[in-house]
Amino acid sequence: MGQGKSFHLTLGARDWEHPAWVAQFYPQDMPASWRLCFYANEFSAVLVPAQRWQGTEVSDWRGWLGEVREDFRFYLELADPGGVDVEHLGRLRETLGPQLAGLVVPEAMRVPREGGGYTPAMGPWPDGLPCYSASAPATHARLWTGPDTQAPCGPVGRVVLPSGAHPRVLRDHLEAFARCSQGRSGVLFLDAPPAVMGQTVTLAGLLGFT
Repeated sequence: MGQGKSFHLTLGARDWEHPAWVAQFYPQDMPASWRLCFYANEFSAVLVPAQRWQGTEVSDWRGWLGEVREDFRFYLELADPGGVDVEHLGRLRETLGPQLAGLVVPEAMRVPREGGGYTPAMGPWPDGLPCYSASAPATHARLWTGPDTQAPCGPVGRVVLPSGAHPRVLRDHLEAFARCSQGRSGVLFLDAPPAVMGQTVTLAGLLGFT
């Protein structure tokens, strides 16, 4: 890396359900209900899209917990501030407990706050749940969204990488995230095909990030 900073990186995907992953990551004949368990054997964190978690119930969340290890972490993506059901989110937090590690806001937006009204999507969510936002100031609450993200940023990142991304590009992203993050560890979520995910995991190991 060149800057003398040790960094431990956790890699994960945005969602574990992708049609293109069948036969590329998941076995062709694997039941859909087994995919989270299979995913959790390879990765230790996942970013759950808003459309997935907002339409679920307590029984679904308990099912998720039954498919993963105790050290597995869920992060929830927020999309529409007006559509955030704070009570629903609170129930989810109560059910998942410490395995719900934070909220991710990939776009500039505002989120509801306790007592009514809205507050910028930055800093700790009520009840101590961290919230990482692309529009937050350059602090521990800023979501890393690529090499152009202004430093410093927080310990969570989310990027989209296309099929066929060159290894040099992948390496640049990993090193840029490590430099930008204020701490010595971070979680980077990729919206990418399985082959790119695999290459990134390999590169992270070669760089000494895992």
